[in-house]
Amino acid sequence: MCPESEMITGLIAATFTPLTPQGELNLAVIGQYVDYLLEKQRVRSVFVNGTTGEGCSLTLQERKQLAEEWCRQGKGKLDQVIIHVGCLSLQDSQELARHAASVGADAIAVISPSFFKPKNAEALQMF
Repeated sequence: MCPESEMITGLIAATFTPLTPQGELNLAVIGQYVDYLLEKQRVRSVFVNGTTGEGCSLTLQERKQLAEEWCRQGKGKLDQVIIHVGCLSLQDSQELARHAASVGADAIAVISPSFFKPKNAEALQMF
């Protein structure tokens, strides 16, 4: 994981989740996706499993598989692989965060559940 003092800079691609026509993860195209972002878009960092990638609609296992493959394919190529780990369940978010660290993610991101509306910033920081 990134040291707290390291700033994330530059463009970050919010990746989509590639699926087969049967609705299964299509992990085989992620290497090509990495190369496309680097060569054609000149983007060196990715944000995986966020809202663009429908991460919250995937199972924990699918999210872990995507994180693993993006970290594996991006190693030595991408500057940063950021994994979104937000879930409705705090325990699931913690599990995904631990997994992201174990597979070499550079950073994690978390959004609170969409129905949660804190009264103020202090209420949001209660965790």
